[in-house]
Amino acid sequence: MELYLTFSEYTTLSGKVQDEEVYNKLARKAQHLLDYITFNRIPIVKEKTGEVPEEVKDVLAEFVDRTVSTDSSTEMDFDRNVASYSNGVETITYKLAPESEQDEELRNLAYKWLPDYLVARGVSFDVEEYLQAESNNP
Repeated sequence: MELYLTFSEYTTLSGKVQDEEVYNKLARKAQHLLDYITFNRIPIVKEKTGEVPEEVKDVLAEFVDRTVSTDSSTEMDFDRNVASYSNGVETITYKLAPESEQDEELRNLAYKWLPDYLVARGVSFDVEEYLQAESNNP
């Protein structure tokens, strides 16, 4: 599976994951979810235009950053997941969203950031026809 966002592009976008193997694993998961949300339209856009839209790359980078594991071996994303902190000799409670809540959060992000032609739910919507229309190409 070819990733829409390479590790070098991801690091250019100030991604949080520093290990390329970890990134590849998370990016594949994020890409599957994004393909589901966009009804597999991204490969069609890539085929027609020769590139993945920048909005897709931005969303993928954000998806990866938000799905970084928060186990004790990593210090990434802790601030966002701290529910409470006590300093009577260090007590930290983390809030971990159930997977369905996290998926819903990512879905909403995609709907906000991606162009309509990728997330439109119309049954008769044809992304190829949309891309060929002169009024939709700068």
